[in-house]
Amino acid sequence: MARQIKQGLDYYSMDVNILNDMKLRKIIRSCGAEALAVLVFLLGNIYKDEGYYMRWHEEDDAFLVADSICVDEKSVIGIVNKAVEVGFFNEDMFRKYKILTSTGIQKRFYEATTRRKFRNINQMYWLLDSEFFLPNSINANNININASNNSLNDSSSTQRKEKESKVNIIKEKKFVLGEDFKEAIACYTKNEKLKDNLCLFVELRFNRNKPFSLDEFKMFLNQLDTYSNDDDSAKIALLEKSILNRWINIYQTGSAGTFKNTKLDDYYISNKRQTDEYSEEELKKMLGVETYN
Repeated sequence: MARQIKQGLDYYSMDVNILNDMKLRKIIRSCGAEALAVLVFLLGNIYKDEGYYMRWHEEDDAFLVADSICVDEKSVIGIVNKAVEVGFFNEDMFRKYKILTSTGIQKRFYEATTRRKFRNINQMYWLLDSEFFLPNSINANNININASNNSLNDSSSTQRKEKESKVNIIKEKKFVLGEDFKEAIACYTKNEKLKDNLCLFVELRFNRNKPFSLDEFKMFLNQLDTYSNDDDSAKIALLEKSILNRWINIYQTGSAGTFKNTKLDDYYISNKRQTDEYSEEELKKMLGVETYN
């Protein structure tokens, strides 16, 4: 399950000279000292939840604020209206969208989240200039990035990093043919050239990040017998073709030892396959041919 992307803040900064702020002093002068408690409570909710704004439902929110800090509901409504009037909260955002925010609130949120890769920014509510956007905070078309997408992207990114880490570990290991593989090859054939080609093919699979397990290798040997009609020369030819083309599979021959190129053969040989972006199962579905791992 993707981990939830955090939106709000755990704490926010408050200026030591906050009581000298002219807007706040006007609110306190008009509404009384309890205005400070109401505004601090509202700021806490803003930074805690969305981080840079909160929706204001007058009837419900006024009751919750009043109940939390033991003041009268009408006083809370009057304080909020006065805060909008003097510009403590942005009047345009309040009238149009019924939200409480300001450029100061958004700057503090921006500064507190500069290390985040993603932030859920609603362009309609954002008051700051484009210089206050980090890459990925808003997409190229200024479409809102929602938290669920962030969670999916984060999950996808984590899985990709884990996969890349595993691939790097494999690449860093030097290939050494295990004793169990040596024994399996020795029991399978006495032909030295066939032995060498089998070793090269096992190494190729390792270098292509598709290493055999011992059981898979034994099944592969059975497949090799079937495709070659148990003829050593045909086995060597099958292996050499795959090794030269850096294929991780072998492909069946036709009569008189000639190869029957499938659509998958042609795809591997062509310039279309520049990377290993498709799995064998995906290619099977794409081209309608049997593939083997």
